[in-house]
Amino acid sequence: MFTHLHPDHVGWNLVRDEDGTPRPPASLSRATSSRRPNGATTAPCKTHPNIRLQALPLAGLGVVDLYAGDHAVAPSLATVATPGHTPGHQSLVLTSGGERLCILGDLAHTEANAHETEWVQRFDWDPEAARATRRTVLGRLEATGELVAAGHLPHPGIGRFGRVNGRRTWRPI
Repeated sequence: MFTHLHPDHVGWNLVRDEDGTPRPPASLSRATSSRRPNGATTAPCKTHPNIRLQALPLAGLGVVDLYAGDHAVAPSLATVATPGHTPGHQSLVLTSGGERLCILGDLAHTEANAHETEWVQRFDWDPEAARATRRTVLGRLEATGELVAAGHLPHPGIGRFGRVNGRRTWRPI
């Protein structure tokens, strides 16, 4: 599953046969990604080797499902639209045994984003949408105490948002 197609979130999707032909590894049955609204693209990403070699060929191999917005992928796995960082950016929600895990994608890049939801990363495609999404989603995650996975937050990248001295903070577990 891709939360978005930036080079640091794409990889290990294809192996190459001896003749260089790309194919999905045996463990990959289908990849899913969000559809970009109105065909919007981010040209620099399209030429990055990770995108060119690990993402773009998937469509031609018939192993990609594209969809827009919130989507139930399976009974315990869904996407949630979290716009702003990229067109079609999504977070993933895994549910099991009455508990939820939210995989943020690039909704937050640093611990400071826990409280400073107005800060914009240079890669945020739509800064106003990114700010609004951070305010809403991080507020909900704090209120529910939901477990969160975030690749750009400090090791181990799994934790919860909570309050310390009146400020929302990231609390790794």
